[in-house]
Amino acid sequence: MIYVAEYTNGQLRLPKVYRSFACGGKSYTVMQYVEGECLNSAPWVSRDPEQRASIIRQAADAILVLRSLRGKTPGPIESGSPIGGLFSIYGANKMFSDCREMEKWLDQKLKLRGGGSLKGRFDTLVMCHMDIALRNMKLDGRGQLWFLDWAWSGFYPPEFEIASLHHKEPGNFDYEFSQALLQELGSAETDEVLTLLLTVYEVNDGPYVGSHLLES
Repeated sequence: MIYVAEYTNGQLRLPKVYRSFACGGKSYTVMQYVEGECLNSAPWVSRDPEQRASIIRQAADAILVLRSLRGKTPGPIESGSPIGGLFSIYGANKMFSDCREMEKWLDQKLKLRGGGSLKGRFDTLVMCHMDIALRNMKLDGRGQLWFLDWAWSGFYPPEFEIASLHHKEPGNFDYEFSQALLQELGSAETDEVLTLLLTVYEVNDGPYVGSHLLES
């Protein structure tokens, strides 16, 4: 959060971090409280169309700003094991030195759903939030959008952020919002790479979620 705030020059609104520390085996972050309405306080379709359009524009602009931040190694800022939808709730259980190593890890997941390969598909790493959802955004009194919960963020291929939005299925609380955001980004259609990434999500949503832990 400190990194994003510093290198986006105020183009992205996120809480200021005051302090972080570990205690009793757990990590804590003390940050600014943002006054406003959490976007999951009401169904997306119940919001005024003008307000929805403003939120979508701001969210799309934020993703584009994040894409301007480039990294050399996949994963969280200052290294660490990736965690989140594509890497499971348990985390990848390893750090990746480059894209090739990460692709190999993802291919192991794909083998559990009939195969396919992401080898050689990724070369560019950009800053991704990886959990853009209504529950993780607030609208302040001036109609400005704030982004919360950066636990899954890091440097990843830009397709990862898009795949995380496509992962919302009909009936999901965020589905209509995600579809509108994908449309704004020009990414409403899925290609081969996105289809494979969504297959990785399927593995991690099912009984093989911890398959990589068993292999290690």
